[in-house]
Amino acid sequence: NGTASSVEKSCGLNGHCSAAGVIVKPGSVHTVILNDGDTAEGKNALFAYAAYLEESTDLSDGEKLVPGCMAAFRGTWPGTNNWYRDIQIKLIPVDAGDCPECRMHQGQQIVWKLYEPYIIAAFESINCTKATPIYLTGHSLGASIAVVGSYYLAALGWNVQPPYAFEPPLFGNEALNRRLRSLVGGSEVGVGAHRITQGRDQVPALPSVTTTDYSYLWPEVHLWNGTGEGIEVADAHTGRLDWRAEICWGSPDCGMKQFSESELVSMFVGDDHFVDPFAPINNIVYFSDTLAVCELGEGLPPPRFFNGRPPPMPPVATADWTLRHVQQIIHDHLRKHPQQRKHPQQRLLSNNSER
Repeated sequence: NGTASSVEKSCGLNGHCSAAGVIVKPGSVHTVILNDGDTAEGKNALFAYAAYLEESTDLSDGEKLVPGCMAAFRGTWPGTNNWYRDIQIKLIPVDAGDCPECRMHQGQQIVWKLYEPYIIAAFESINCTKATPIYLTGHSLGASIAVVGSYYLAALGWNVQPPYAFEPPLFGNEALNRRLRSLVGGSEVGVGAHRITQGRDQVPALPSVTTTDYSYLWPEVHLWNGTGEGIEVADAHTGRLDWRAEICWGSPDCGMKQFSESELVSMFVGDDHFVDPFAPINNIVYFSDTLAVCELGEGLPPPRFFNGRPPPMPPVATADWTLRHVQQIIHDHLRKHPQQRKHPQQRLLSNNSER
């Protein structure tokens, strides 16, 4: 219920996007909630939002985004059939982009096809044309959908910029990667997407490149918490330069390729899949006040108000535990306040007739 308001506040007056040269235009956020099939697990299984980015007044140094339209896609959510889409790993032909050799993850293609008309409708309703810069982003499954969506929108003639994909599973074969780089980056050696990985997270190495025809998409921005060679990265939570980054273009000793499959960390064992230096409390799905952000629409407080004390979590909180914990917080709140279930979403797009 609080998505539109929280996005406007977090990426508006609260300043979390101003350093990138943009803020979310008030009143532009469209929430997209879709069914994926007729089963209980498919109900409201897909969640995204779209918004217009206008120029901010931030004068700090650094590269700025050109104002345009953006969409963000949620990753795999417990209790939905997102997991089924994750494991539909058959590589199938791509019906766009003039690439007969291209093959794409079947489940990801199905999900994007459900999203596509609603995302385009959202863009058009906020006066974005095919000439407007388009930015897609997401985490996990949502990150792969951002990459798939960038491919399809670029093939349709939209002015797609390289998406920001946080911890994405692989999305296709090498021919598809090359065609994405051509469509979005201008050439087969251009930047088709910013693929961002962290630590030894297993998800960006799935499906296994050693047993399938999937291929890694370059460049990869690999992050880790600690010392060593690499680009210093400031922690959004503390401001300290506790993180490092390396930009990888396929070298076997860089990014995910430097680890054997046995060295990677499952989201059922560790938290590498959610830890992120750019997140306000270093967790890309967990907030200091989940209800305030997700349901009440209060947004993230300005960066200067973070007090360095994240909410209580168990000593070893796996990524899977964190996701289910967030879900439980929201579930308990809605059970106590059922009237909020019917709170009208601002500018909602959905294929669920009940909404």
